[in-house]
Amino acid sequence: MLDRIVDRLSRALFVERAVIFLEDPADASRFVPVRVTGLTIPEDADFSFLKSSTDRPYIFCETDLHDLNYFIPCRAKDRVIGYIGLGRTQNGDYLTSEDLELLETVSDYVGIALENARLYRSLEQKATEYQSLKDFSENIIESINVGVLVEDVDGRIVGWNKALESLTGRRRSETFGRRAAEIFPAQFLQRLVENRHLYKQQWNGLTANFSATSLMDKDGTTRGTLIIIDNITDRVRLEDQLIQNEKLTSIGLLAAGVAHEVNTPLAVISSYSQMLRKEISPEDGRYKLLEKITKQTFRASEIVNNLLNFSRTNATEFAEVDIHQVITETLSLLEHQFKSARIRVERELLADYPITAGNAGKLQQVFLNLFVNARDAMAEGGELRIRTETVDSKVEVVVQDTGTGISRENIKKIYDPFFTTKAAGKGTGLGLSVSYGIVQEHGGNISVESRPGLGTSFKLELPLVRKPVNV
Repeated sequence: MLDRIVDRLSRALFVERAVIFLEDPADASRFVPVRVTGLTIPEDADFSFLKSSTDRPYIFCETDLHDLNYFIPCRAKDRVIGYIGLGRTQNGDYLTSEDLELLETVSDYVGIALENARLYRSLEQKATEYQSLKDFSENIIESINVGVLVEDVDGRIVGWNKALESLTGRRRSETFGRRAAEIFPAQFLQRLVENRHLYKQQWNGLTANFSATSLMDKDGTTRGTLIIIDNITDRVRLEDQLIQNEKLTSIGLLAAGVAHEVNTPLAVISSYSQMLRKEISPEDGRYKLLEKITKQTFRASEIVNNLLNFSRTNATEFAEVDIHQVITETLSLLEHQFKSARIRVERELLADYPITAGNAGKLQQVFLNLFVNARDAMAEGGELRIRTETVDSKVEVVVQDTGTGISRENIKKIYDPFFTTKAAGKGTGLGLSVSYGIVQEHGGNISVESRPGLGTSFKLELPLVRKPVNV
């Protein structure tokens, strides 16, 4: 625009030298040239006199000042915001009075145009700054790993970040403009708004913390609601695992002491009962009583040995173990029992051979406990499915049955020593406790998912020594 102004003035007045002066943005006490045509102005040129002459219709310099003779102020809102500087005509003559009257008339319009241009640039700069700030804020929201939902005063969704897309499986384009109550239960949203924070909520198969806060403008008027969803499923699982480890450690120390104290009297009872049986006839009524005593001491001894295995902390010798081989050998031990119980065994084992570092005997004990529990849970027959896969540097083994399942209350207790849902005499309640300890000893993890009536799925994660090799 400044170039057009200079060009038109030069052609209308037949002048070769023209300059537009504007206030210095860094120093409002002086005017500086911003558009120059037909001349060169030194950097040290002094135009400070312009600031003290704003009340004059124009300034005339008979002696050329840097080849300029006329300085016409440009006003906007009763304030001089710039000057038009002009030299003589192309013939070397001064401007006529008509030329100067025209300039005085035009200068006000030029001032308005300059002011509008300044305002436009200012508005454009603010818009750019606003867009940059908006982009920056959106980048922050998109990069955080918690779900962010924003709804307006009508309860319609206007914000939905990538983390929330992952948590819900819904694209933001599917949610914009919809009511939050269409995605979350209305009663839940009401409770969240009233309480502001809801902790450890079961939602969408996850455990999450929810927070809600009102979005207000500078006048304190509510413009919407911000809802934060923090997926803490893994954190809760780790906390539960830590609590379980601490609990098992404490119980293990207690169990070790009890086992050693009980073993001695058990050995004495077993020895004397067997000696007495040899001294009396099988027809003697006391013979059967002694048999029961002997049998029960053996059972008690087995429980004590399991306690010792559970609490044993001595180092175990590790070697490379083929997980598939351990699974296959363990299944062969129970093959006849599965057939008798009408249980179909399905294997979905990798074509590769996953190798872990461990003790084959102890790992077999883990799988034996899981397979036996699955068998007992399918009294009317069913299907046992064993699946393996490698994920990153781990091998995952999933043992899934179609049995009776485990209630939510009991799932929290299944690794506790002596906890069992089996009938009296059918189990000691130590199998999963021992298995848990063995898996931890191998640097792995064991988790369970179950629903009553739909079966149970145990997942073992064990570190790989080396990547599987196709055979």
